[in-house]
Amino acid sequence: MKRRIFKKEHDMFRKTFRSYLKDKIIPFYDEWEDACMIPREVWLEAGKNDFLCPMAKEKYGGAGADFLYSVVIAEELTTMA
Repeated sequence: MKRRIFKKEHDMFRKTFRSYLKDKIIPFYDEWEDACMIPREVWLEAGKNDFLCPMAKEKYGGAGADFLYSVVIAEELTTMA
């Protein structure tokens, strides 16, 4: 059943974030777990793509996105395994 709370923009963001996880996170997850550290570059790239704190206001460097963008991120992170 399609949920009606998400708009087209949320679906596009979900697709982008899912692709990011598939290409940039999942292949390296075990390596980072073993090292007990995620490389700084990964955090920087996530920030540039508005995957960190998407609700932060633009004047603070965020996307100024609505709460549903955070919901998309949480949902995708829980299904990445």
